[in-house]
Amino acid sequence: MTVKKKALALAAVLALCLSSIGVTTAYFTDYERGSGGAVIELGGQTKIKENVSENNKIVSIVNTGQTDMIVRVGVFSDKERTEVEASGDWLEGADGWYYYRYVLAGSEDGKSGDSTTELNVTVKADDPDAVANFDILVAHESSQAVYDGQSEPGADGTALSLVAPSGWDAKTVAKIKKKN
Repeated sequence: MTVKKKALALAAVLALCLSSIGVTTAYFTDYERGSGGAVIELGGQTKIKENVSENNKIVSIVNTGQTDMIVRVGVFSDKERTEVEASGDWLEGADGWYYYRYVLAGSEDGKSGDSTTELNVTVKADDPDAVANFDILVAHESSQAVYDGQSEPGADGTALSLVAPSGWDAKTVAKIKKKN
């Protein structure tokens, strides 16, 4: 093969490669705009209420959604100087969180759902200045009440146990009951 034929063959291959670049580029840069949307309402929502006085916080949780919820409260502070007074409606979990003993029922209007009883967190100190400069962080978590994989307890009167959300104390969640 002569040099002229080799150069011509190389030019043909090069032209073929260059002609496909535009198609390839168009393939990788093509896009389509989306439109529309969908509203997803999960229906589960809770709100924390705190009343703060000189040396304590009184905490309760309200279900402001439409679905049944389970809740837990975490108190983060100096454990030696803090005392948590929980009524019989609160269970202390092995993970240090306080779990409300009952499922908080939701409401159709999303405003008047069940509320927990109060959880009282008190600072133990004789010096008022020590109380004034002491922080207590109270956090709450909630999860939709799921009964053995169903959204409602057994309609036929059978008792279904609650499914514990990931990271929650399963033994304590198993003690949570639906109010009659």
